[in-house]
Amino acid sequence: MKIAVAGVSGFVGSRVLRELSSCGFEVVGLLRSQSGIHNVVTAGARAALVDYSSQETLEQALAGCDALFHLVGTSSQTLDSPFSSSMIQPTRALVAAAEKAGVKMLAYNSGLGTNKGSTQSYFLAKAECERIIQGFMGKNLIFRPSYIIGKGDEFSGLVLERLTKGEEIPVYGSGRYRIQPISVDDVASIYAKSLSLNSVWNRTFDLVGPEVVTFSEFLKTYAEVAGKPLKLKPINLEFALQDSMRPVNERRYGTELSTDELDVLISDFISSPSELVAAFGVRLTPFRDVLKMILRNN
Repeated sequence: MKIAVAGVSGFVGSRVLRELSSCGFEVVGLLRSQSGIHNVVTAGARAALVDYSSQETLEQALAGCDALFHLVGTSSQTLDSPFSSSMIQPTRALVAAAEKAGVKMLAYNSGLGTNKGSTQSYFLAKAECERIIQGFMGKNLIFRPSYIIGKGDEFSGLVLERLTKGEEIPVYGSGRYRIQPISVDDVASIYAKSLSLNSVWNRTFDLVGPEVVTFSEFLKTYAEVAGKPLKLKPINLEFALQDSMRPVNERRYGTELSTDELDVLISDFISSPSELVAAFGVRLTPFRDVLKMILRNN
């Protein structure tokens, strides 16, 4: 079976690429620039340079592929790169090219909190992408992840760096908003398993970890596992939101997240992993064990 992965330069995409290759699939990694070719080849896959504004390049890259994992996306938008061009346009292009190339299965990474009642810009864009995916002529599979963590996860790496240096870590507002961290290794395994499970296609799954933790609990547990003292820097949520709307070099309170990222972080969406576990027959890695794995790999 020949599988294409779009978004292999990202943290999740690069791990999925390695997993699929290790499972014996013929894998093609779609890249926008030559800078990522070495990593794709090292993972045991073939690199294909594409332009999401060029259907020809996408069709050529997807030729002969049985399935496509669409992991292209971004966590925030700017004037030069709004969600319409960074998420929605690539989704339309990939679906059109996949249909032309005869791809039979298309899986998409959406976001937990995407639903008909969504009001946030990020989730509205994800909802539109889901609508496009569901119109695909072949089989579709949609995942709605919470917070995916593991080796190479930018935020977890930043937290560990600050813990190691004894620096303060910002907490926006109460810190009581909840997340469900899931291991990137579990995610990659689930994606690979989907290719042999007919029953999971044309369905949507919340991709969440086995435990619900508040943001403050996440930081506290990370510090405990790392054996480092935790220094928190509380930031008033109103101030943080104001800060996030300014250029990074003009922020007054040390807010590191964009408005979109902050909006998603405090949204407090949670779900049950029971349907995911039952459908894919997986045992999800406990939160503390994932943190230990991150520490071992750093």
